Amino acid sequence: MIKNFTKGLLFGATLGGTLGILFAPKSGKDLQRDLTQEVDEATEISMDLNRSLQNFNRSVMNLKLTAENTIPAFKEDMEKRLTRFQFEAKPRVKEIQQSVSDIQNQL
Repeated sequence: MIKNFTKGLLFGATLGGTLGILFAPKSGKDLQRDLTQEVDEATEISMDLNRSLQNFNRSVMNLKLTAENTIPAFKEDMEKRLTRFQFEAKPRVKEIQQSVSDIQNQL
């Protein structure tokens, strides 16, 4: 997708530069200078885009590695906490159920 975008960007810059040459009433040297500027700008934009894409890909890989290292430990910790909570809550739930039963019997 990015390759297509880059190709389209370069094609558009080239087409724009060519049309600018054809329809601009300037001297040959001015046109050469303008064309060189346009090509340089298009090249710089393409290089910036490529650098940004590389940075993005590195960030995605770092995020993936972080997730792969963090999620299993987080899951294990949460399972331990849930088990401990259930163990600690079980007697309390029984007490609450007994209290509710006693209240219902008294009514």
